[in-house]
Parts: sequence; C-alpha cells; structure tokens
Amino acid sequence: MTVSSRRIESPPTGQVIEFLTTAQESGGDLLRLRVTVAPDGRVPSHVHPEQEERFEVVSGNPTFKADGRSWEAGPGELVTVPAGTAHLFRNETGEDIEMVAELRPALRSEEVFDELYRLAREGRTKGKIGAPGPRDTARLIAEYEREFFYLAAVPVRLQKALRVFA
Repeated sequence: MTVSSRRIESPPTGQVIEFLTTAQESGGDLLRLRVTVAPDGRVPSHVHPEQEERFEVVSGNPTFKADGRSWEAGPGELVTVPAGTAHLFRNETGEDIEMVAELRPALRSEEVFDELYRLAREGRTKGKIGAPGPRDTARLIAEYEREFFYLAAVPVRLQKALRVFA
C-alpha cells in the first residue's frame, strides 16, 4: 500500500510523474511511477547501469528504442529494459500517453527525479531533453553515481569522471 502519492513535472520533457511506490515503502526493491507524457514529450537515450526499468502502457502509443530497435507500444503492453541497456521513449502522437514505470532496485532514483525535475522547472536544463548543464551534471553524478540517468551517447565511465568537478 502506498503511504502517499505526490507529483512532479518537467516542462522541457513534457512529463509529469506521480510516485506510486517509493524505495522506502518497498524496502528498496522498487520505485513505481505513473508517467504522463505530453505530445512531443521525450526522454533522451540513457542508461541505468544497475537498474532494470519496466514500462506498462496504460493509454496512448509511446515509441520506444532499445538495443538498436525502435517500435511503438500500445495499451496493455509491457516493455522491459535490462540494466545497462541504452533506451528512450517519446510521444509522437497528438495525445497524452500514460505508463506505469518501475525501476528495480529503487536505489535513490526518487531523489534523482526530484533533482532533475527541479532543475528543469528552474530553467537549468537544455532543450526538450531536460539534461542539466555540466556543473549540475557533475554534482548529480557525484551524489547519485549508482542511480544517475547516464546519457547513452557518452560512455558512462567518462560521465562518471565528471564527478571530480563537483
């Protein structure tokens, strides 16, 4: 049972997430979110080195890309992304999409979402991908090395090296 539910928003990426099950509530096993993505909303290709991510499509038709393959998923479909796999999703439709996402183990991902979405709301991220600038990225990697959402275009080990600039 969820103790509480709260919502945060990232205007650049067109996403609103509602925390359904937190790490604290699941004993660290799971972070479960309801994700709403506006038309043209997106998440850039990224990697979770230690976490599996699962998406259950509730409504709409998100486009996923993982393992060099791109496809559109529909309501009721489950997409599982193994740890260490580069992946993205986007809304190429004219209507909101809704998914339930799970990260296993939860680690401190709730805090990472809070930080990234706060930076986005403050205008401290780049374009529609919602990526923070170099100084904020270095700070976040230093603080959340295990659960940071590493951009797939740059080797994770190089991004981790940024933490010395935090």
